[in-house]
Amino acid sequence: MSKRLGENFAAVISGVIAKGVFVEIVEHAIEGFVPIECLQGRYEYEERRSCMRRRPGHSTLGIGDRLEVQLMNVSVDENEITFTQLENES
Repeated sequence: MSKRLGENFAAVISGVIAKGVFVEIVEHAIEGFVPIECLQGRYEYEERRSCMRRRPGHSTLGIGDRLEVQLMNVSVDENEITFTQLENES
C-alpha cells in the first residue's frame, strides 16, 4: 500500500474508539485507522453507543457506516495504515 499514498478508497467503519475510527477497504482486504482529527467536522466519542457524534448536530459515525478516505501514511515498521476522511456520508 505504500505505493498508493494519496489514493482514494471506499471504506467501511469496522471499529470506533475515542481516538478515531478503524476502517476496512473491502476491495483490497486492508484495514487502517482514521484519527479523530482527520474526520470532517468536529466529532466526540460516545462510549455508550460506540460511535462518533458530530458537534454541533446529531449525525453519527458508527460500525458499518461507509466513508470515502484517502491513504495518508503507511508504516511497515509499526504495522499501521492511516487514512483521512474525504467526505462525510452520514
